[in-house]
This record gives sequence, C-alpha cells and structure tokens, in this order.
Amino acid sequence: MAHLYKITDETTLVQQLKSGDATVRNAAFRDFVRLHTQRINNLAFQLSGNREDADDLTQEVFVRALESLSRFQGSSSLATWLHRITVNMHIDYTRSGRYRYTTAWDDGRDADATEAFGMSAMPLPDTSTDAAFQQEYFERALAALPAQQRTVAVLRFVEEYSLDEIAQELGVTVGTVKTLVFRAVRSLRVALQQYRTEFLSQTFPTTSHEPE
Repeated sequence: MAHLYKITDETTLVQQLKSGDATVRNAAFRDFVRLHTQRINNLAFQLSGNREDADDLTQEVFVRALESLSRFQGSSSLATWLHRITVNMHIDYTRSGRYRYTTAWDDGRDADATEAFGMSAMPLPDTSTDAAFQQEYFERALAALPAQQRTVAVLRFVEEYSLDEIAQELGVTVGTVKTLVFRAVRSLRVALQQYRTEFLSQTFPTTSHEPE
C-alpha cells in the first residue's frame, strides 16, 4: 500500500512522526524504522558483541525513540539522536545486567592510565587489504572483549568519539578511558594477529570452471 505522504527531507519526517493523525504518524514511524534499523542494529551488534542481544537492543531503541519523539527538538539529526539512545541504553543494559548474553560491566579504573595510553597509540594490525578478514575477524575480536573495553573500542575507533566524549558518555575520568583504550587495543592486536594467521592459512576456492 502506498504511503499517504512522501518523505522529502528529515524535517518533513519529524513533522509526520509528531502528527496528530495516527495513520500518518504510524506510516511515518514505519519509514523511520526502515531507514535506520540496519545502522542501529550494526551498532548494537558491535557494542553488545552478539546477535541476540543486538536484536533485543535494537527493538528497545525504537520503542524508546517512539516514547521520546515528542521531546525531540531537532537540534541534532534523527540518526545522531538514535545513536545516542543506542549507546546510552547499551551502557544501562551492561551495568544493570539486562542483557541475556553480554558479559557484565567491568571496572577498569587503573593507575597506569598515562603509560597505557602511550602504548595504545601503536597501530592495530593492517586488515585493510582483505575485506573478508576485516569484516569477520575484526567483529570476532571486538565481541571477545570485556563489555567496557568493547564499548570504548567501538566509540573510539568505529564511531570516532574523542576521549573526552567517551569519558562523559560513560561517566568516568579521561584517565580511565585511556586505560580501557590501551587494554582494548592490546587485546585486539593479539587477536587480529592470530586471526590473520588463521585467515592466511585457509584454502579458498579458485574462480569457477567447467565441471569435469
């Protein structure tokens, strides 16, 4: 069935989402979910480390968004607003133990933060040459990290948050963030080197050929 309106820009979508007409509002929300589900689910998967919790978190993010739409003022894009809801809900879930499979939040407040941050500047193994390696093994390495390290790694290296922004988001000091970045990079570096060896040792099929 054709929608009763056509989305021309985000302002129009927001207006339709806040419409007093339930039919228009519901149609707009379906488009809103369709437009953003994949990106939010990818972020939820990177943060939680497993598909089941990611799917649960994604659903809850859109429920929260629906409940909060009346308070959305448009000072940021809908994508940024959803991103913030996802990160905040992930942090709440890990701290409260609401996830079904994701490990509990670890502390990570160490005194060696300054030294650790210097070491964390060392580059990760280069995975840019193999798209298959980059996608599969990097996600596997991320998923294996403790919850707090994984969250910091995603925010720092995938979402490109600054250290100050991560500290504010998590409610910890910048020193704590530096320590967590160091631990995450160290673990990722080891895992990716191991996965690289595994990847290169595999035998891949050659291009298709005529059957004998």
